[in-house]
Amino acid sequence: MSPKFDQAEKLATPQSLRALQYLADGRIRHKFDFESDWEDLPQRLSIPEEPVHGVPLFPAQLPITLRKYNDLQAMKPVLPRVAHQYYDNLPHQ
Repeated sequence: MSPKFDQAEKLATPQSLRALQYLADGRIRHKFDFESDWEDLPQRLSIPEEPVHGVPLFPAQLPITLRKYNDLQAMKPVLPRVAHQYYDNLPHQ
């Protein structure tokens, strides 16, 4: 078996991986043995050609019960002030 074939075979099997490292910038690095250096895992980046838009399931926001609305209002003292308007404007019955 040639060394190139052996290396390609290791890439093809998850069982041959010994360590994975997830970095904050989105890269994933791997090792086949603990003594070797980290190598970047090849990744395909797919960039959508058009923005993805969700389809609304309802024509308007569904109202919540009055009890739930009052419970959420009671939680406002522990929530950031910037969120208060959102909770005040929730549709309720």
